[in-house]
Amino acid sequence: MLLLLSPSKGMDDSPIDHSWIDSKPAHLEISKKIATHFKKFSVDDFMSNMKISEKLAIETQVLYKNWSTTKRENMIQSIFAYSGDVYGGLDARTLHNEALDFAQNHVRILSGLYGYLTPSDLILPYRLEIAYAHLIGNDIKLYPFWKPIITNSILKDLKNANSNTILNLASSEYVKAIDKTKLNKYIWVDFDFLEEKNNQLKFISYNAKRARGLMTRYILQNKITKMDDLKHFALENYRYSPENSTEIKLVFVR
Repeated sequence: MLLLLSPSKGMDDSPIDHSWIDSKPAHLEISKKIATHFKKFSVDDFMSNMKISEKLAIETQVLYKNWSTTKRENMIQSIFAYSGDVYGGLDARTLHNEALDFAQNHVRILSGLYGYLTPSDLILPYRLEIAYAHLIGNDIKLYPFWKPIITNSILKDLKNANSNTILNLASSEYVKAIDKTKLNKYIWVDFDFLEEKNNQLKFISYNAKRARGLMTRYILQNKITKMDDLKHFALENYRYSPENSTEIKLVFVR
């Protein structure tokens, strides 16, 4: 199984209190080209192009001014680097190395700046959503640029792992960066995490995002490689809902 995650806007570059492997992102030269483009941006450029507040624009400008492929002491493995709702559920910093090693073989993180990351890839804090609409330099617009690279990377990983199943715990924004027509011979599995309120099932964004991280943690801690074993997920009162699920969409309710 290959598990796909989105990044988060929030990032955490605080030191890790235990040691684990590290690696270099596969597409770092592309990341360098993108980051170099943003190094030239003013605060107003970030505000108008990324549609963010002045405070966030100032912070983003500092991130890109400090971005470098050589500042290793400021880098952190990607699985520890994000701090959004999904990563709160994953809580990777409390995982044992055995679970992290399993993640290295089975988890990939999609990124607007780095494209396709393994958990051990060293990265720096950044802000760049993959849906960014403006041209970067003369030849990069993120969706069409990253799509073949990300898709081919997924195909390569599936082949290397002799796997036929993709577990999609990424957001729809990042799934758009994958050419699913090239993955027709593989099993693509989506997830829904719902709340039961007044006899109705409701989607609550924060809870669903956190649940994606909880599911990822469950898979890593239990080294799950079989679909049926996913159905035993029961963290934070979620239960598998067979009546709402299909073979390619697993629904959990609490």
